[in-house]
Amino acid sequence: MIQDTFAGRTREQSWPVGLSNDRFQAVATLVSPGISELERWSEAEKEGRCLLVQDIDLLDSMLRSPVMQATREVVRVVIDGSADLDRFLLLVATLPDGFNGEILYIRRDGSGHLSTRDLKSLRTVKTITDVDVEVYLLWHNLPARPRSSYVAEPIPDHSLHSDRH
Repeated sequence: MIQDTFAGRTREQSWPVGLSNDRFQAVATLVSPGISELERWSEAEKEGRCLLVQDIDLLDSMLRSPVMQATREVVRVVIDGSADLDRFLLLVATLPDGFNGEILYIRRDGSGHLSTRDLKSLRTVKTITDVDVEVYLLWHNLPARPRSSYVAEPIPDHSLHSDRH
């Protein structure tokens, strides 16, 4: 119940909570940081800009929760060091149809992968540059990683080595 004053009189207004046409709707950004990124994200959590979920399996369970799907409060997820790329891709590939939020995976070199979905298409994953990641985070009032902390990604060795002659 919200009290509103109008011309010296008090009137009460109420809005049902949890309906899609609410005047006030909570939105949440869930962040799964690695140990090396915890301090930066903890400050953002204290300021109310995100909610930290350090365990990737717990994050996965939360996104599958019928309550989370019904409220649609989670609009974005940021995975910053808490999981490897394969785990991110598994999460994206097995998300429930009811989750329409964005998922940003940040690599050690600052670049990343952004998974999005619009109402007419299936979920997509796009590779984005370190600058794109920084812009995305700043656009959503989230802390960007200092560029000095970027670590080069190892180049996979795809050559076939054989001990047979």
